[in-house]
Amino acid sequence: MKKKGIFAFLLGAVLCLGGCGGDCSHVWSTWAEERAPTCTEEGMEKRICSKCGKEERRETTATGHKWGNWEESKAPTCTEKGTQKRECEICHESESKQTDALGHAEGVWTSDEEWHWKECPVCGEILSAREPHKAENGTCTVCGGEVVGLEYAVYEKECHVIGIGTEEGDIVIPATYSGKPVTEIGKSAFYCEEITSVFIPGSVVYIREGAFDDCEKLKSVRFGDHVKTIETNAFLGDALLSEINLPESLETIGTEAFVGCGVTEIVIPDSVTELGESVFNRCKNLQSISIGSGIKDLPLMFCYGAENLTSVHLKEGLETVGDSAFAECSSLAQIAFPSSVHAIREGAFEFSGLREIVIPDTVKTLENAVFYSCKALVRAEIGNGVVSLGEMGQFADVGVFEKCAALKSVTIGSGVKSIASRAFENCVLLTSIFFKGSREEWKAIKKESRWAPSTNDWGMSQDVLQEVVCNNGTLTGTDMK
Repeated sequence: MKKKGIFAFLLGAVLCLGGCGGDCSHVWSTWAEERAPTCTEEGMEKRICSKCGKEERRETTATGHKWGNWEESKAPTCTEKGTQKRECEICHESESKQTDALGHAEGVWTSDEEWHWKECPVCGEILSAREPHKAENGTCTVCGGEVVGLEYAVYEKECHVIGIGTEEGDIVIPATYSGKPVTEIGKSAFYCEEITSVFIPGSVVYIREGAFDDCEKLKSVRFGDHVKTIETNAFLGDALLSEINLPESLETIGTEAFVGCGVTEIVIPDSVTELGESVFNRCKNLQSISIGSGIKDLPLMFCYGAENLTSVHLKEGLETVGDSAFAECSSLAQIAFPSSVHAIREGAFEFSGLREIVIPDTVKTLENAVFYSCKALVRAEIGNGVVSLGEMGQFADVGVFEKCAALKSVTIGSGVKSIASRAFENCVLLTSIFFKGSREEWKAIKKESRWAPSTNDWGMSQDVLQEVVCNNGTLTGTDMK
């Protein structure tokens, strides 16, 4: 602009000199617009000397734009910039500028049946990783949403069922959840729930303590083929549970796992090597049980009180029959012991319905009260391996065959060296005993007081034994004591 002004001045001077030879004292007219300025270009004014007619010009400043308000031509989004535009009210030239992206609004929880995640409420973009629900009482503790179906605990490589959630009635446990295998049914997961059946898939390995405890309406359970462990009280008190298939994969059944269940038939597979106490205690509907070869020791009160049990199959490999294992099995009329059994523990068959019993030669130990009050027992044969009838020196309250009121025939093996107190007390029909050894061997047997068959009414004991028949003769009177 300065250069142009200087140029105009010089031009005026030249014109002036050219017009009047430089002697005129100019009388100028007012400046008149020769070319109007625009928003971006200068205008031009001129004036004329009234004496000599000389003209003089000058530039006028461009007016500059008269901008209107900025208007949005493209709205910004969460991730993209927007655009604003304005226009000159004079020349209508326009200009634009960008506006900043808005950025995502605070995420809100969104979910489906298995997963939850956060989304931008404006654009819907997912803002967090998808994670499985952590359900409790039908509600996710993270996102607060309703969880439809079972409740799970999700770990890096597996999932566990931890609650019934919104399920009811017939339960089908899926093999996978959130893309991971379901390997465990957690502690008390279905405790006291009103379910009627359960399908457990092959992915499940562990059924934890009390998982189905007190499910009073549960009728059937179908195990998958990879379950290894059923823990303590897993199905305790499920009185209507009548259908159970124990898989060949099973290794451990915990204490009281099926106490009071309504099951009628049980086959324990050979894969099971560990049984807890009272596994089938008070299963009053149980009629038949087969115990696999993997079991060495039948535990305490294994089938105690299974009053309708009529069939027991013991396989080779079993070594001991535990305390009260079949006590109060009042319908159990007979049982056969495999040759691997070497000990029958205290009260193993007390109050049972046995009618006859044969103890194989492999058995060495018969503890106190093994056949106590087996009121239907008529015949007992004791193998040559048994060393003592009952436990000596304990003066037991209950003898091995005490109160077997129908017992008429007893054969004792030649290996017996001692007979504990009360062994045959109140065996009122046992007038003869058959001994496989000699008379001399019989006399050498150590016998505690009150060992012999007798009646015991109101504290008054009366012997009923009349003879002991040995392989070389018969003993009577004091000789047989």
